Amino acid sequence: MNLIDIIKNKAREQIVEITKAPPSDFVSEKILLGALLYSASMGNRELEKVIGRIENVISAQDFQKHLYTKVHIRIYELIFLNYEKGRPISTQSLAPSLSKEVYFQDDIAMAKNHLDKLIHEAGLINQVEELTQRIVDLSIKRRIIELSLETADSVMRDEKLLHYSDYINEVEKNLASLVIHGEYNRDSVTLSSLVNSVSEKIRLNMENPNELKGLDTGFTQLNNLTGGFQNSDLIILAARPAMGKTALALCLAMNIAEYLRSSSSEEKKGSVGFISLEMSAEQLTSRLISVKSRVNSQKITRGGIDQNEYENIVRACNQLCTLDFTIDDNAALTISGLKSKARKMAVKNNLKVLFVDYLQLLHGDKKNSNNRVEEVSEISKGLKEIAKELNIPVIALSQLSRKLEDREDKVPKLSDLRESGSIEQDADIVIFLYREEYYLKSKNPTKNEDGIAYNPSNVVASLTSDGEYDDYDNKNVAVINIDKDIEKIEQWQKAMESCAGKAKLYIEKHRSGPTGDIFLRFDASTTTFIDQEKYSEENFFNDDNGFG
Repeated sequence: MNLIDIIKNKAREQIVEITKAPPSDFVSEKILLGALLYSASMGNRELEKVIGRIENVISAQDFQKHLYTKVHIRIYELIFLNYEKGRPISTQSLAPSLSKEVYFQDDIAMAKNHLDKLIHEAGLINQVEELTQRIVDLSIKRRIIELSLETADSVMRDEKLLHYSDYINEVEKNLASLVIHGEYNRDSVTLSSLVNSVSEKIRLNMENPNELKGLDTGFTQLNNLTGGFQNSDLIILAARPAMGKTALALCLAMNIAEYLRSSSSEEKKGSVGFISLEMSAEQLTSRLISVKSRVNSQKITRGGIDQNEYENIVRACNQLCTLDFTIDDNAALTISGLKSKARKMAVKNNLKVLFVDYLQLLHGDKKNSNNRVEEVSEISKGLKEIAKELNIPVIALSQLSRKLEDREDKVPKLSDLRESGSIEQDADIVIFLYREEYYLKSKNPTKNEDGIAYNPSNVVASLTSDGEYDDYDNKNVAVINIDKDIEKIEQWQKAMESCAGKAKLYIEKHRSGPTGDIFLRFDASTTTFIDQEKYSEENFFNDDNGFG
């Protein structure tokens, strides 16, 4: 009877039978422990070499949980504890502690004799990595069996009456964790080990104060404020429609992909994931080509490029092909579906950062929820869970409330997010994108309320009693006070010149650092955001140009 038949027949006692002989290798464990004990007898330097080879496969501290035989777990624990504290390690020094195990019944001589046998059977140092990998591999196989049986038991019981997708999500999460992190069980971590780990990072930061700690965004001011995008952070990039959220996200994604490609450290190499629920993969690729080639995006999609532009496009395509960049354009995703895709990207492509365009197009998993605020809260929490689980930055684009349009001041505020569930609460960083040029165009005094330009030939030549031109039949005819409105047009033109091609990022929330404003150049023809660290608050926008 196979496992499926067992589950179907609910023969749970037979499931237990399967686990009586889980995968393990008693001999490999003995040989590896013998190598550790033998090297320790030769001095700390030799022991460090063996531990270093274990570290090439897995953290030496975590390796203990991958051993299967209880007495071997205890022996390794004693060796590593004494190694960390700088104490001498020998069969003589370890035997008293080891003898307290039930197996030795307080017989120190028996414990010492067992340790001596291990040294006698020790493997060569060049076998250590292979033995370590073998032991870890078997440990993960045991965990896969455990997860399968736990899932089968949960499904058969179904005490919470969960939807099948909840079980699939949990299985994928646990299996992805094994593949990505090589974890057996994620245990609680002692403060002492955390202090050692964090203090080591502090020392490295002190020795390399100018080194970027996160992913390079390609924008100097943004890097300075955030230290680069950090692992496990949920970063919300929010704006009203037509501000350029997708364009900025693509620029950030391409910059990070180039940074990952050029990294000299294998540990830092990896891929960029971009999940688009609005635009197709081909549309996004066309935009990336426009950004990289600096060729007008309209020309690329509609034709009309010249030979020089075509050559630039070919060069851009060759460069983009070298990037580890994955696009997924499946629409109508649920948050559990997004989690599944992210895990697959992590396993298959060594995912280092994930972009989601955009948050409000995702759906929650709760089938009966008619409350959109609750659904968006579920989605934002799910995005944060992905960031923590995969230990990567997740950059999620978000629309802002329409109420912003009712204000005279259109600069976004955190309150514009609050109607969208718990986005602000779940986010580690909230970035608002704002382009004044977009709103200023709508205030063009040379156009009527329908956006139609006035026709100068239709302006009535006679003056009214109050000194204004008048017309009663044609709304396209200007009714102006010559001096006053010419001045207004000049002020508007000056304001447009002041903010043309400029964008501003407002970092309004930063859980682990400062907030601030960042200034960028925006090229509308190629939908490209360009680093402009020389911009200053004083000359960036039209605060003092007198146009209301």
